[in-house]
Amino acid sequence: MRKSRNMVAGTALAALLMVVSLAPAAHAETAPVDPTDDGDTSSEVIEVEVTGPATPEATQDPSGSEKASRAAAPVCTFVQRVDFVHISSSGNPMAAQSHGNWDKGNCTNYTLADVTTQIDRKNFLGLWQAVGAPGKKRLAPNPSGLTSGGAGRVTARYVCNGTAAGSFRSYTDIDVVGYADTPNAVFSSPINLICG
Repeated sequence: MRKSRNMVAGTALAALLMVVSLAPAAHAETAPVDPTDDGDTSSEVIEVEVTGPATPEATQDPSGSEKASRAAAPVCTFVQRVDFVHISSSGNPMAAQSHGNWDKGNCTNYTLADVTTQIDRKNFLGLWQAVGAPGKKRLAPNPSGLTSGGAGRVTARYVCNGTAAGSFRSYTDIDVVGYADTPNAVFSSPINLICG
């Protein structure tokens, strides 16, 4: 019961943070993403388990009529991943980046998800603002984590526009293809970078 309350509170907080981070970007320079760039290998990875319906099919009740099984279906748990925003170890110009992906956990029917990873920068008002180019791709589950290279993850990238320190964070949101899942996003902890 306590885990359920914590999960509901976490979902509400993630939804609130998502609304704040959707403010229009004041600076959104983009650069081509190098999908094979592993970036800073010392970056920590944040993983969050999210529950979802185990099956999308309808079932029949004893009276013979079909009922949607979503409400009564057992839940399963899948994993969303994001790493801390870090300065890319390759590429010119200098850029901050973050990677994201997912794994199906015990949701054996989940085979594809639309994965989005976005970098946010704290603006002069102290609000998080989306910057740079988000990483977006339809991916199969990846049990190997974020170290598997370009094929199994997305890369968000923000080209640095100076040498001033800034506070950055990133998030990954996945939408499992064919299943109704809640808009849960996993956020990295804020980190200060010399990236303007």
